[in-house]
Amino acid sequence: MAAPSWFLFALIPLALWRIYARIRRNIGRQRSRAWRHWCGVVVFPLIALMLARAAFSSALAEAALGCGFAGGAVLAMRALQLTRFERTAEGFFFTPNAYIGVGLSLLLASRVLYRVAQ
Repeated sequence: MAAPSWFLFALIPLALWRIYARIRRNIGRQRSRAWRHWCGVVVFPLIALMLARAAFSSALAEAALGCGFAGGAVLAMRALQLTRFERTAEGFFFTPNAYIGVGLSLLLASRVLYRVAQ
C-alpha cells in the first residue's frame, strides 16, 4: 500500500530538520573518542568485505565498488589532511573540514530523496 501524498509532504519539514541537525553536528568542533575511531577502523572494512562478496558475481558491480573505494580513500585522505586536531585541558578535540562535511551530508540527503521519489 502506497503512502498518501499528504503524508509524504508532511515528512518534508522533518527531513529538512534532520538534515540541518546532522550537518550542524558534524561540522563543528568535536571531542575525540578513541572507541569511535577504532569501531570505524573495524566495522567499515567488514562492511566493505561483505559488499565485495555480494558484488563478486557481476563485473560491473565489482568495477563500481572498486571506483567507490578508491574515490572514498582519496576523499578520506584529503579530509584527514584538512582536519584540525587540538589537545586542551578538557581533552582531545578535532574539527573536520566544513566543506567536505556539508558536501557529504547533502550527497546523502539527495540520495535519500532520490530513492523516495522513485
